[in-house]
Amino acid sequence: MVVKELAKRNVEAAVRRFSDGRLVLMVDPGPDWSSDVLSAGEAIRAGWKPTIEQLYSRVDHRLAEYKGPPGGEPVSMDLVIWNMEHMAQDAFVAEMHRRGVSDAVAERAKHKLALEKWKG
Repeated sequence: MVVKELAKRNVEAAVRRFSDGRLVLMVDPGPDWSSDVLSAGEAIRAGWKPTIEQLYSRVDHRLAEYKGPPGGEPVSMDLVIWNMEHMAQDAFVAEMHRRGVSDAVAERAKHKLALEKWKG
């Protein structure tokens, strides 16, 4: 299978897993978080949805930057999910900025948002 086809298939599967609820966004709030950060986290958790096009664009960009040996291309499902998690974190930071949260606080808080497999 061609690498780009595998990337596209894994991206579609990851977005489907998110849509089906098999992957969920979890926010682990810090004790010092302001109400703006908490509400931004809840807004992202409740409203953020990845799209195949955006996720594939991000994965394809990483693939274009890859300079390693054949067979090690960054298209595994774990790496696709990692990219999706970083998309959600970027959206979380943008939402915090819309609510007036400083860059330093937003940068620390974004690492408390994770994409996890649903165990329920």
